[in-house]
Amino acid sequence: MSSHYADLKAIPQAEMLQSQVVAHIVQTLHGLLPRFGGRIGIGFPAYGQNRTLGGIIRLFGSETDLDDLHLSLIHISEPTRLGMIS
Repeated sequence: MSSHYADLKAIPQAEMLQSQVVAHIVQTLHGLLPRFGGRIGIGFPAYGQNRTLGGIIRLFGSETDLDDLHLSLIHISEPTRLGMIS
């Protein structure tokens, strides 16, 4: 059940555009999400911003699943800001 959500905000770096940071995050998520068996959804609330997916990736799922995913994403936190689970 998708009772909670968390936002990942891509922070542009001197050597990486925001769209490149988003691509890196999505690639990482692509490898992590199968272990959750379809219980985590993904959305792009800023879609269309500058003709891109936007700089925010929203993850939907249970609080437990999002906590587990959050722990797996800590290694990519440099170019991103991990939002609180709501």
